Amino acid sequence: MPQYNDNLKLIKKSCNIDDDNIDFDIKLRAALSKAYEYINIMLERYTTVPLTGTIPRIILEIEADIGGGYFKEVMTVPVEGERTKRHILRERGEELLNTYIATKYQATGENRANFFRHNKTDRRLRIDAGDDDLE
Repeated sequence: MPQYNDNLKLIKKSCNIDDDNIDFDIKLRAALSKAYEYINIMLERYTTVPLTGTIPRIILEIEADIGGGYFKEVMTVPVEGERTKRHILRERGEELLNTYIATKYQATGENRANFFRHNKTDRRLRIDAGDDDLE
C-alpha cells in the first residue's frame, strides 16, 4: 500500500494509540494509503505526483491526520439511521492540505479566494483505495 509515511508513528500519535500497540496496524496502513491517494488527487493539478525526494513534514502530518480521520470514522459505530460523520482529524488534515496548496501553488489573493471556492466540492471526494482493509 503506497503512502508517504514509512512508519505508523505520526498516525498513531494523531489517533492517541501507543507506538507499541500493533493491534490496528493493518487498518492504519490502509487509512494512510487512502489519505495518500486523496493528497495526490488534490496535488496533481499543481505538481507531479506522487511527491518524490524529501517529503515536506507538513505533508506527512496531513497524511497522518487525514488517515487518522478515516481510521476513526471506520472504527466509530454509527447511530442507527445516521451516516458516519467526518472525523475532526480528517477535516483538519483536509484544511491543512488546502492551506498548503494555496500558499505553495496559488499565493495571490484572487487565486486563493478562487481556490477555496473551487475546492469546497473537492473536500467531499470519495476515495475508494484501501477500503477493504479498513473495514
